[in-house]
Amino acid sequence: MIVADKRDYRRGYKKHYELYKRLRSENSDVNSRRLLLIYSVECGLKYKLLVQWREENPRRILEGADEKKKDILKSHGKTIKRAGAAGDFQVSAIGNST
Repeated sequence: MIVADKRDYRRGYKKHYELYKRLRSENSDVNSRRLLLIYSVECGLKYKLLVQWREENPRRILEGADEKKKDILKSHGKTIKRAGAAGDFQVSAIGNST
């Protein structure tokens, strides 16, 4: 497993969100935009959690004794809840559009 540090998550958030916005303005493929947005949000939330936990590198958490933090970092749903970003989001189903 490749482990990114806090700086990597911050860069990932910014880079993928900027690309998402560019593709959106160009009216590019909706499925590609969704994937970029999901990845951007995931990076941003993990960055936010690492800041909140005052941790630079998630490897320390993954190798440490705090099972709750390990579980949160490995689960998308728990990451969203822990970061306080849970809401009522509706995303239409991704289908095969040609």
